[in-house]
Amino acid sequence: MPVPNEETQEFWKKHIEAVKLFSGSAAEYCRQKEIDPHKFYWYKKRLAKPKAFAQIKVSEPKSMAVSKPKALPDPKWLAQFLVALGSETK
Repeated sequence: MPVPNEETQEFWKKHIEAVKLFSGSAAEYCRQKEIDPHKFYWYKKRLAKPKAFAQIKVSEPKSMAVSKPKALPDPKWLAQFLVALGSETK
């Protein structure tokens, strides 16, 4: 079902509150008021849910530039690291 408009929401909220004061069951209330019980329960569940989304603020990034590394690793250290890494995977 689509998102109910304000008028529809108010209609169902009124009936949901009335059922709480009604001495019988919700099904009995729906029969008396000639309301489709499936719709009643659907709106009851739908209107009881908190909003699924929260508002967020999106800001532009300060810079999209990619920075270069300040220095490359020592070649000997890198070679030893790669050898050690290769021996661990065997």
